Amino acid sequence: MRLLLACASLALVGACDARSETSRCHFGAEHTVGELQGRGADDIGLVAAGTSALGAWSDESGLFVRTLAANGAPVGAVHRIGARCAGGLAFIENGTGGRLACFRLGDDHGIDLIDVGADASARVVARVPTEHREGRGVAVAIGPQETVVVWSDGARGHEQVWSASVRNGASSSPDALSNENAFSIEPDVLFDGERIVVTWAEMNPSDPSAKTGRVMLHEGRGAAVALTPVSCVSPSPRLVRDALGLVVAFRDVRAPDSHAGLFLMRPHRSDAPQRVARANAFGAEDIVRCGDLFAAAPRMFRGDSLVGISRISTRLTRVGGEVQIYQTHADLALSDLACTARGALALVADEHSADNRRPMLRATALTCD
Repeated sequence: MRLLLACASLALVGACDARSETSRCHFGAEHTVGELQGRGADDIGLVAAGTSALGAWSDESGLFVRTLAANGAPVGAVHRIGARCAGGLAFIENGTGGRLACFRLGDDHGIDLIDVGADASARVVARVPTEHREGRGVAVAIGPQETVVVWSDGARGHEQVWSASVRNGASSSPDALSNENAFSIEPDVLFDGERIVVTWAEMNPSDPSAKTGRVMLHEGRGAAVALTPVSCVSPSPRLVRDALGLVVAFRDVRAPDSHAGLFLMRPHRSDAPQRVARANAFGAEDIVRCGDLFAAAPRMFRGDSLVGISRISTRLTRVGGEVQIYQTHADLALSDLACTARGALALVADEHSADNRRPMLRATALTCD
């Protein structure tokens, strides 16, 4: 894997705008976290755990976790902690390590909540029932009194977004948040104080290309509202808070640019969404707050899929240049971020490549001045 600092292309290295001279980010050494089975990972997750971090991934052979140092170097062995999460996984800090939601499909469909210690020890703390054998996409948030899990399940093209809360190891019954006549996918959830905020993409079921829809927002009470229309196969909306409040990130194609981009908006302001990066490859973005916001988005370069990471100010504009993680002839389809003392830690998974190299999971630290 080659780690490059670039703006418009991988050949352009150095400052991208006037602020780059005082706002530079650079990668440290890359570290191999694990070897993936089959064509690659179902999903990956990364959380900070004190002065270290925890990386998690699911592939056809199971669900795994490994403790990482702050620079991404593995600490100790890989631990298999269960069967695969074919519907995806979500990983969030819980004070001592991480709480992981593993979405299982098929006859044993449901979501297992698993607490993972800083030493990669694991125990199942709850089971959330799901409605259907099929599905894709899960998110989890920990609040003052409960853990909330949201997910999308149902037959392809007929998915709904559901929510359940877990208290003292017991799950509530699933509650449908989305319109049953819509095609609702890619949910995310966040506690904004004591308020539970959920977002998802509601695609137009009558559009055979599945490229038109809208980003939805549900804020605990009442009906969900449409935030903005989108014209993108996988909008993948995400929620984060910065110093000024709630931010929604999503992918879309908007004129004059013909390529999909990563857009940010504040749902309670009238400002237009801001485009902060190109995001024209398949794969979900991730966005975290580490002082400033850091966003990772999949993008294309000469037929290869790479990951671009941007640092974002409270004005929802990029600070300095985009840094990119790139590997020739490989698709870097999955990425996740966690905060460190001086920047962020990135976890990236590639898929089975054209030259038959084994897909790998790698980590590297991003340090910012």
